[in-house]
Amino acid sequence: MEIACALFFRQEGPGVDQVMTILNERHSETSTATDCYKPSLFVAAGLIREVIVGPNRAFHELGTEPHFHLYDVQSRRLTDISPVNVGIPGLPEIPEGMVKDALSVMVVVRPAD
Repeated sequence: MEIACALFFRQEGPGVDQVMTILNERHSETSTATDCYKPSLFVAAGLIREVIVGPNRAFHELGTEPHFHLYDVQSRRLTDISPVNVGIPGLPEIPEGMVKDALSVMVVVRPAD
């Protein structure tokens, strides 16, 4: 229940570490192992979507409608991009008997050197 409150109360897509911070502010005894598992139940139920931006970094967002993302490595901020603003020419045709399930686009940015 506490994870649901942390995810849905703020109406934004927190990362697992942000959910843990929210939970620990309210209940310091919360276990990381327990809480890293529970968001997957919300994902499996289709209530939230997991967006993986790196090997050790994921966000959970409420918006399950199709859209793309821009991830700023320095600020660790994930921004939605409307699919209306993105064109991807040259996508292969979908084989007969198959349907498109998803198309993921992630633009990862960092400050120039």
